[in-house]
Amino acid sequence: MSNIVKKESVTEIVTDTGTIKLSPAIIKEYLVRGNGDVSNQEVMMFLSLCKFQKLNPFLNECYLIKFGRSPASIVVGKETFTKRAFNHPKFKGLTAGIIIERDGELMDLEGTFKKPSDILLGGWAIVHVEGRTPFKNTVSMEEYVKYKSDGAVQSTWKSMPATMIRKVALVQALREAFPEYFQAMYSQEEMPEDNAIIDSFDKIEMPEESKVEDLKEYVDEAAEILEAKEETETDIVTDKSELIKHASNIEITFGQHAGKLLGEVFETDKKWVETMRTSKSADIEIKNGILVLEENFK
Repeated sequence: MSNIVKKESVTEIVTDTGTIKLSPAIIKEYLVRGNGDVSNQEVMMFLSLCKFQKLNPFLNECYLIKFGRSPASIVVGKETFTKRAFNHPKFKGLTAGIIIERDGELMDLEGTFKKPSDILLGGWAIVHVEGRTPFKNTVSMEEYVKYKSDGAVQSTWKSMPATMIRKVALVQALREAFPEYFQAMYSQEEMPEDNAIIDSFDKIEMPEESKVEDLKEYVDEAAEILEAKEETETDIVTDKSELIKHASNIEITFGQHAGKLLGEVFETDKKWVETMRTSKSADIEIKNGILVLEENFK
């Protein structure tokens, strides 16, 4: 069986907060939130959005969220929309609020303050753009309020419903006013995930340049090692996450690191791995169904 392993490229993205480097491996290692396993397609969609919209996921400008087997969600941080709008040269201001019923009468209130007796029905927002008619958007509460699996209202929608529905209206108005700025970007209030879970995410610490390079180097090394043997008796998946997993668990059967796994040695003795790889004196074999790295005396 022929297995062609391709090296993974790292994409440089110039964002408002600086240049970052992203690859599928970096995304899977650092940026996926939740307990699910993202697919290659979901990772590439996230990478493409970051590249197209110049988003920095390390600063929580966007999230890739996956729970169980449910489809992954790509959520844009709540501050990203307003920050970008205020930086647009044609942006001339916005107002937003809630729609309530008071004593049988519908009213638009600016902001989120209301009387306890008011019935919250929805949210509204108006975005002013130079040279164009103001963009007004209204949204219904019943369409966006989120429920848990047991039917109870999710915590943030229960504790601050007026704030949440106002944000939904505002984000949609901004997306209509500046489609080139916000195309394919959706806020956490619009997505099915519990906002309390999203809000609990810690800000991701930006990997140091050396760590990013180490990750890329790891992928390159693994590819070179696996390319040493094109045909094996096992099915080596060409997906990069699987590639790293396979390469990390290869057992070394010779030399000073005999009995150790390649992933362990890579972390402690990269020089030995590089020497072994460039000398082409080692090969991958299968013994008792286990991938092993053996010295090649042929």
